[in-house]
Amino acid sequence: MTSLTLVLVIAGAASAIHPPLRNGIPIPGYGPEQLALGGARSLGFGDPVCVLTNPSCISDLLDCRLLSAAYGPVFSKYDITDGNGSYSESWTDWLGSSSLGMKVRLIEGLNLGFGATGTAEVPFTRVDYIPGGGDSLQGSMEMEGYFSEGGIGLSWDAARWFVLGAAVGLRVTRQEFDISTEEPGYGIGFLGYEWNETTWHLGAALPLERFTLGASWASPGDYTPGILAAGGAVNITSFLTAGAELESSVLDDAEALTGRVFCMARPMDDIVLRTGIFHAAHTECISREGLGLGVGAGYTTGIFTINAGISWSPVKGMLDHYGYTGMESYEGTSTVVSLGATLDRLN
Repeated sequence: MTSLTLVLVIAGAASAIHPPLRNGIPIPGYGPEQLALGGARSLGFGDPVCVLTNPSCISDLLDCRLLSAAYGPVFSKYDITDGNGSYSESWTDWLGSSSLGMKVRLIEGLNLGFGATGTAEVPFTRVDYIPGGGDSLQGSMEMEGYFSEGGIGLSWDAARWFVLGAAVGLRVTRQEFDISTEEPGYGIGFLGYEWNETTWHLGAALPLERFTLGASWASPGDYTPGILAAGGAVNITSFLTAGAELESSVLDDAEALTGRVFCMARPMDDIVLRTGIFHAAHTECISREGLGLGVGAGYTTGIFTINAGISWSPVKGMLDHYGYTGMESYEGTSTVVSLGATLDRLN
């Protein structure tokens, strides 16, 4: 009887919850370069993992490198208001944001790219009641969300000034619950859900003499938004590049717009400094709102470049955003610290 009751409680709690990743990924990028530039995704910036953002940018015409790898933790802090009052929570996820990318030239003007990424977020690790458990069954619940994606794509140089790209892959969204009760005899329960979906990415880029323009599209999933982005960068001087981008995330007929401005400075031939500022809008389906910032740097030594980036991102939700009875609002930030390296050439 005890086991049956526990199973029913877990099932009731899970059915009342929408996965946090359904509401948009607070982490704005997969590697140190993208994070430092405010999450810009339509231009690639030489990292082959861009096959999962704008696959056209793995082209040699956009100076895409051969191999990249990155890893970084995520630090989150939220102010929560619910049926228990107002309080703050902080979490650290050491498996926060990681990526691996590779580019191979097949023939002149045709490149093959591989990319794999993973992010994790911990929006709520403690809830002082169990949704659907009733007044007589109180306890706590820990919840974690994971998102990963891997894919393969091609870029084709249609002309020296125009590149097209497409990629296909697998997107995995996983939600885990660890539920316990304070009632004697009810024990502890663990439950996990996983959704696997095919994802598509399309992109185009115009690498002009002083300007680079790009546009990209990522297909929507049941728990992740479709993303359309377009942007451009201009070489103001030989050591300074600046750009801007507009991104639209759409989920369940709700749209959130994000605007970005970014720049890269090269005070020395082997050093690049990066920064980006972005502002994200908020809807009931996509949990981002406010001003975010990214900073970072890269150092080239021989055939390798070492990169570092930090990003501060806003996160916000309102009114039963995750299906919890009594949940009113939460607001906070996610900070990602990312370190990585690229193989720029073979000799």
